[in-house]
Amino acid sequence: PVIKQIETRMLETIRASKNKTFTSITETVKQQALGKIPFTLNKGQQAVFGHLLEGKGSVKVALGYAGTGKSTVLGAVSEALTRSGYQVVGCAPSGKAAKTLTEATGHIAHTTHALVGRLQQGQLRLTAKSYVLMDEAVMTDTLKVAAVVEAVRRSGARLALVGDLAQFQAVEQGGAVKEIIHALDNKVAKATT
Repeated sequence: PVIKQIETRMLETIRASKNKTFTSITETVKQQALGKIPFTLNKGQQAVFGHLLEGKGSVKVALGYAGTGKSTVLGAVSEALTRSGYQVVGCAPSGKAAKTLTEATGHIAHTTHALVGRLQQGQLRLTAKSYVLMDEAVMTDTLKVAAVVEAVRRSGARLALVGDLAQFQAVEQGGAVKEIIHALDNKVAKATT
């Protein structure tokens, strides 16, 4: 079926991008970004922060249960990226989740459906200095994840898939994040309380 072909192509793209290198975010910028948070990150949150900003691999996965501070970490990640000249593009499967991501990062986040439409229609262009933060990625259907992965590949951008494996799966064709985790040799960061 067509969905399986799309998923296979997406996973091949991700495997091929595992060793792609990017300019690392400096320690000074990281510390400045962390200084904007009203508390100190715990060990799990620090792992997510470091993982999403490391300079290797164009697709990253960060997981954590509800309440583990993923949104706060995304705010700090967004701050570090912005200070380093990146275009931060946020998306989430629902309008409510996109609003929460907007509040956490200070950047307008779209529904994933709207982001895919804007990318396909040329209303939004990603570049090598773009970083897409996809929140609640586990709830996003495979076709939308694949479309964002393809846009990231074409532009040389980066992508962080953030979510909670305990959340409901996508209503449409889903399960992409679990497959992506395997394609990345299970290299994920986990937020903890």
